[in-house]
Amino acid sequence: REALQKAETLLRSIRYPDSVSFSTLIHGWSKTRLPEAGFRAQGLYNEMLELPPSRQRRNFNITTVCNSVISAYARSGEQVAPKRVESLMAQLEGKFLSGDTNACPDKTTFLCVFDAYAKAGIPDAEDRCDVLLNRMLHYKEVFHLDGLQPDRAVYNAYLNALGKSLQPTAVEKAEEILTMMETSPDPQLRPDIVTYSTFIDCLTKCGERSDERAEELLRFVEGSFRCGDESLKPNAVFYSAILQAWAKTGTIVGAKKAEELLRRNIALFEGGKDYAKPNVIVYNAVMDALARSGMEDGGRRAEELLDEMESLYQAGDGDLRPSRRSFNAVMLAYRKEGNASRRAEELLYRMERLAATGRNEVRPNVVSYNTVIGAIVEDRHNMECVEDRAQAMLDRMEEHGVRADGRTYSMIIQAWLRRNDEKGHALAEAMLARFMDKVKESEAKKRNYKNDSLYEDAVWDVINSFREGPNNNNDSMS
Repeated sequence: REALQKAETLLRSIRYPDSVSFSTLIHGWSKTRLPEAGFRAQGLYNEMLELPPSRQRRNFNITTVCNSVISAYARSGEQVAPKRVESLMAQLEGKFLSGDTNACPDKTTFLCVFDAYAKAGIPDAEDRCDVLLNRMLHYKEVFHLDGLQPDRAVYNAYLNALGKSLQPTAVEKAEEILTMMETSPDPQLRPDIVTYSTFIDCLTKCGERSDERAEELLRFVEGSFRCGDESLKPNAVFYSAILQAWAKTGTIVGAKKAEELLRRNIALFEGGKDYAKPNVIVYNAVMDALARSGMEDGGRRAEELLDEMESLYQAGDGDLRPSRRSFNAVMLAYRKEGNASRRAEELLYRMERLAATGRNEVRPNVVSYNTVIGAIVEDRHNMECVEDRAQAMLDRMEEHGVRADGRTYSMIIQAWLRRNDEKGHALAEAMLARFMDKVKESEAKKRNYKNDSLYEDAVWDVINSFREGPNNNNDSMS
């Protein structure tokens, strides 16, 4: 952000900046994931379009710059991104239809719009992707733009947007797309490893049970690769998708299958099969499976994997550098055990110590602190001073600059209510007041967080129960 702001200051110091000057800075914003990147890139883009002809480079490709702006919005993941990118695309189409051949939407334009739908997680992704696909076909047929023939990359992007929509109806559409690709005589449409990885991810995110279909595809992909199909060479992303399907079952069977696949792939890698090398996302998926399984020693087994990762990373394997998600998965495993809140706390302190040495990738976030608070509140074996420990953890997260959310406050309120005395009710009231201040702040700033738990139904169940009567102790939050 700071570098781009300095670059923009430099741009303003140029007496007569031209289209290249603006496009360079726009491209820079498109490579970030900053929430304001799309707005900043579009502002520069609008200025560039207003430049006099003498400062527009001859045959300057407007499409390339517009694609960068659309990409900036897509990578931001902001909820407003889909509408913004659709507007930009319509503007580009208007220029093209008015005769500007340097403003013709290309395949990258459409792929960036698909990506914006995916990263924003819009629930109506299927309808909007269908419209987008039809526009591609229309341009191809009417203007004879062969470069807009939908291919494997386009349908992979479509599948990704379907998966991120989290809609159960997306599964049927995903199956329809995969069947079309598998049966197509066009080699440019045949599925590759990205297709199957994205498809399995869609099933896991949108379907009720995806593990059986995932296992079927695991056998098919590995079998096809052994028979010589290099396009189906498995990789870490594919294996992670399989593991997440097993994790979603929330069963001990699923967790054990995940562990077995990890050990099998380690053995394959050590035997010379480079494609089977596990990386951090594979280990994270296995630890997630252990956490969700609720097995008695899930926390210990997950922490052993975390320690294994750290040891291999310290020995020089950069692919196994533990991430925040790695630690969060282990702490969740301890939380699920219902009696290991102290172990979860120790892991959080370990994260803070590592972050203090410069390991920012493991700096605790709101999920980290909420997981530990949940472990404290739900611990059946360490029930002394639960409310004080939970409150102390809230104070600690705020000291570390982490913004508490709705889940945080609902768990703290529950903890104080369980005291069932005057002090507990008074402090629960104080927490409720702080929560409502956060809601007002959010509304005043017109925040539009995709996953803002200030507005989750489960959070408001707790809040409304307390409002109706402090003696209504709601233990439903998890």
